[in-house]
Amino acid sequence: MRQISLSNDTNQRSISDMPEDVKDQVTNEMKTSTPMLFVDESTDVTSCAQWFVFVRYIHSGDIKRDPVL
Repeated sequence: MRQISLSNDTNQRSISDMPEDVKDQVTNEMKTSTPMLFVDESTDVTSCAQWFVFVRYIHSGDIKRDPVL
């Protein structure tokens, strides 16, 4: 444990790499399944339309639901 660098640069790099890693994991899981795309629309308090897009798929027997960014 003492050999693991805990510098600010190392922590920042790890944090900035996480979203790309999660995206790669989800993409790879969806490649081996049949994904379904869902879209929902809502209107916020300023009457601005908001769209929510997410995908559902089954991976290793679990139903996954992830937002599409």
